[in-house]
Amino acid sequence: MAAVLKLFAYLAAINLFTFAMFVLDKRQAQSAGRRISEATLLRLAFIGGSLGAKLAQHRLRHKTRKEPFRSNLNMIVALHAVIWAAMMLPPVRIAAFEAISSIVASAISPEEPKPDLPRRFGPGSSWP
Repeated sequence: MAAVLKLFAYLAAINLFTFAMFVLDKRQAQSAGRRISEATLLRLAFIGGSLGAKLAQHRLRHKTRKEPFRSNLNMIVALHAVIWAAMMLPPVRIAAFEAISSIVASAISPEEPKPDLPRRFGPGSSWP
């Protein structure tokens, strides 16, 4: 349950931050100031801020006609929708949590010792 709360807190924060970056970029565009790159805005959307990006795009009427930005943002939103829909299906959710658990368990448990192998091959090496 704590992991779910952390996920929602992250998503809320990244969406608010993304919205704020769109607001800043819109203001900079109006005042001919230094802009935020489209790549940065798309990265923010990709790492979880897609809803904030679409809300800002709609509310501020910012980057609504700019191609390929608009198409790329729509693809990110579609990707996130597919991921969320898949996560709602119990088999997918269970498989995702099992995969994450195994990754975490392997990161926590110590690795098995590796046999001592010679660092070089050739004359004088101890390789049989």
